[in-house]
Amino acid sequence: SSHEKRQPQRLSLMSLEGQLLSGDKPQWDVESHLSIYRINPQYRAIVSMRSKHISRLADNENLNPENVLPAFAPFVSMRTSILPCISVADHNDASSEFYLLAEKARQHHAVLTTNVGLVVMGEDLQNAMHNVEELEETAALRLQSLNENLQYLSNEEIAEIHAVFAH
Repeated sequence: SSHEKRQPQRLSLMSLEGQLLSGDKPQWDVESHLSIYRINPQYRAIVSMRSKHISRLADNENLNPENVLPAFAPFVSMRTSILPCISVADHNDASSEFYLLAEKARQHHAVLTTNVGLVVMGEDLQNAMHNVEELEETAALRLQSLNENLQYLSNEEIAEIHAVFAH
């Protein structure tokens, strides 16, 4: 996959105090990542990116911001049953933006933001990248079937899948 081509030594490794430990100098989203880590210590890796298919899907104005990528197959709900979209550009205070993102990350391991793109958390980098790949492939499938009448999984079906295949 294209994600495997990324060079691990270039990834920014940061302390919880915001100090660069290794890799390239991080982008602006360091504070948002630190906010997520502080509120959600179970996450050990966060990936922020503008992904090709999810970005295209997010441009669709008819999407539900509470879940921009509804589950239409069991494998989708096993990784990410809900992908909320938040508009952090509407806030003037950066700390409130970080708090909003961190709060969404408390309930979801992936969040789509209007100015950063996809923010995906995981128990380690491999897990976070697998989540990114699943979301991107699901978005690609969704884009291919935009004109089709998809049958989405019900909340009951998603709950059953989570009960059997808890992650």
